[in-house]
Amino acid sequence: MLADASALDAVAADIAPAMRPGACLIEMSTVGPAAVRALAGHVPAVVDAPVMGSVDRAAAGTLTVLAGGDVDRVADVLAVFGTVVRCGALGAGAARKILLINAAIGAATLAADLAGLGARLGVEDPLALLADGPLAGAVTRLRAEGADFPLRLAAKDVGLALDVARSPLLEAVRDRLLRASDQEADLREVLQ
Repeated sequence: MLADASALDAVAADIAPAMRPGACLIEMSTVGPAAVRALAGHVPAVVDAPVMGSVDRAAAGTLTVLAGGDVDRVADVLAVFGTVVRCGALGAGAARKILLINAAIGAATLAADLAGLGARLGVEDPLALLADGPLAGAVTRLRAEGADFPLRLAAKDVGLALDVARSPLLEAVRDRLLRASDQEADLREVLQ
């Protein structure tokens, strides 16, 4: 799991010559399907398997692994991380990750904004109220203490979506994330 496509390219360039025929690189970064397919041209075999979840779920072995490509050859390894979702051809896991992570980031940002609105409206504990509605998962993420998803990586992931499709909502979310003074702070900091 690497931070971005340039880190993935650098690592792949270093390890590709040492990979034996029949070896398979399990690519678990959030880099998008184009980067995964480009990687496939440089190594003997690759399976894309980005995950949903953070360090707390990784420690518990309960990540959701979004796997694309020839998953059978690495299924036992992937199962160590949590639940493996077979997504289809190479790059399909990366595509699903972009969609799901942007839903999570957008929902967390919306929940944070709505909590602020509720406070201004005089609603008692607006985050608790939101936790009982359609943004329950986003509120759970905003309250998560064991998660570690730096704002700079969240903004990078939103940028991956914006590279594919225009979205005024996601543009606003990315701008908000990038304005934060501490880019290493966890996503829950959008509450502040």
